[in-house]
Formats: sequence, C-alpha cells, structure tokens
Amino acid sequence: GPYSPVRVGVDGLLARGAQEWHDAVRKLATSRDLREQLAGAAKERVLAEYDFRTRAVEWAEAFRFAAENPGIRRYNRSAA
Repeated sequence: GPYSPVRVGVDGLLARGAQEWHDAVRKLATSRDLREQLAGAAKERVLAEYDFRTRAVEWAEAFRFAAENPGIRRYNRSAA
C-alpha cells in the first residue's frame, strides 16, 4: 500500500548500515537491468498509487479528522 514506500527488490533497495548501502549502490552501478527494473516499477507505482487524484479523498478525510478533533495528539507535549 501507499504506506510501504519501498518494496525491496521490486521498486527500490533499502540499507540498514554502511555495508548494505555499499552493496546496494554497487548492485545499481553494475546492473543496468536492475536499474531499469527498479525505476520502471517505481514509476508505475507512483503513477498508480500516489497521484493526487487518487489520494485526495484520504487527505481530505485526514484534514477533516484533524479539524474535528483538535485536542487529540499523538504525543503529550505538556509532559516535555
């Protein structure tokens, strides 16, 4: 879904540290096919799932909820 922005090996790569970062960059640098595959899949996903027309209803609902529930906060800032 839209809240899982990267699907590893499908439309992107993730790294958890320096060595994984190095390995991912090396894979991309040495494989034109991998670059094209990831870029193509990422573009298709963005066009299908992240277009503003597709997400407008979700954003409107989120803003409406925030406006109707101004006292609800994720974190209690008064404790800081």
